[in-house]
Amino acid sequence: YRTVARERLYLELAAWADAAGIAAVRRTLLVEHGYPPSCIDRWIAALGVDLVALAARGKSELEASLLGSVSLHAVQAA
Repeated sequence: YRTVARERLYLELAAWADAAGIAAVRRTLLVEHGYPPSCIDRWIAALGVDLVALAARGKSELEASLLGSVSLHAVQAA
């Protein structure tokens, strides 16, 4: 199940990057199962990147404070 889901999500991510005009040679796409902040932190360390762009969507400040935020947790973990 995870393998099928990973492949489907990778294709969706690649399609999004293509639609955004991000050249394949200028991007690194990764779909990984796990706690997002930890996965992002491992990815940063493995690639030695200098900049990571994270996006948040659709939560009010109250929802983010009560439910948490992957972006916030990723920044705190990094």
